[in-house]
Amino acid sequence: RSLYAKYCALCHGKDREGYAADNAPSLKSEQLMATTQQPRSAYNFLHHTIAYGRTGTAMAPYARNQGGPLDWDDMELLIQWLHESSGVKKPIEMSAKPVSGDAIAGKVLYAQHCASCHGTKGEGIKAPALANPMFLATASDAFLYHTISEGRSGTPMPSFKDSLTKTQINAVTAYVRSRASGWNAPTAMTVTNPLPKDYIQHPANKSPVFTLREGLYVSAKQLNQAIKDSARMDKVMTVLDVIKDKSIYQDYSGVAQDSIIVAAVQKMETSGIFIDIAKLIKMPKFAYKVKKTYPTMNQTFIDKISNKTFGYEDVIKFDWKITTEKMKIGEYNTQKATTEYRGRKWTAWFASEIPLQDGPYRFYGLPGLIVKIEDEGKNYSWELKGNKKVPNYEEVS
Repeated sequence: RSLYAKYCALCHGKDREGYAADNAPSLKSEQLMATTQQPRSAYNFLHHTIAYGRTGTAMAPYARNQGGPLDWDDMELLIQWLHESSGVKKPIEMSAKPVSGDAIAGKVLYAQHCASCHGTKGEGIKAPALANPMFLATASDAFLYHTISEGRSGTPMPSFKDSLTKTQINAVTAYVRSRASGWNAPTAMTVTNPLPKDYIQHPANKSPVFTLREGLYVSAKQLNQAIKDSARMDKVMTVLDVIKDKSIYQDYSGVAQDSIIVAAVQKMETSGIFIDIAKLIKMPKFAYKVKKTYPTMNQTFIDKISNKTFGYEDVIKFDWKITTEKMKIGEYNTQKATTEYRGRKWTAWFASEIPLQDGPYRFYGLPGLIVKIEDEGKNYSWELKGNKKVPNYEEVS
């Protein structure tokens, strides 16, 4: 419930009724929840929707390895709560068998009965986009057929089982499925967005007034209030391992996890008793690492997506403005510096007593270790809590 309230209610409604913003569908419908439990492939419909979002819509990916705030356990708990709250007594098992229908006839029927809400091309107008590639990749033909036939109680989606024959519903299902083809990958942006200071502003004139049309977007006022109310900032312990020729920034849970696994395996080998390692480890909140090579400070960003590891090299230059302002942070005497990075203004405090021109995440380049750094809106903040020398250091996987 708390995860739903924090991440979903703004668009899907406080009571899962849907259509609170961006035409987000109802998550309360028994027809939906009954068809997303059996078998596992049907269950994965919800899991993949949360994890990977809906490309081209306001539904962003929420999996941590996709840049979102939720790990696997969080998503499992959220889906379990949605199922339990739906009141479904008997799940409907969805067949994996494809539907055989006349897609050409289905196109005509779709235009007559579906296009006014779902769009002539399935792009979604005031109902979910049916031609969305991620939706079609996870929704089975049986799921589509059942939705058309039974509708969604408590939503604008009616049942068509009394107005269309089974053959006609098969035809519409086949047509919707045919929309999975003909999609091209989005073109990567080649233009750098301007910084906020570069936008044209007219401070002496009246502020523009915008009208929300078609419920497609959440206003900035709503978004800022939601963020303020839900206090979304997560806390995580990270480490910056400094070696002779490089540094490695990562989630400390990842380091501890490797040590726990090694110790558990050794104990099992010695005792012959099975240990459920999954209950011992705490999954990292983020899987990426940032490696900086000394003295060039060229950076390598490494991330794990699914069971594969990806990385790219990057060169980042910071234009620091060092001030005379000083402050004591913990045991460190620090000095203030400011910069801009990725459209945000950052304030850093560095300790010249630690002659290391490095810092957390991507940051570096000050005449001393960065002890604290945060952006102007305090959406991101790092603070050094301690340092120690580790003998016989070995990099973990």
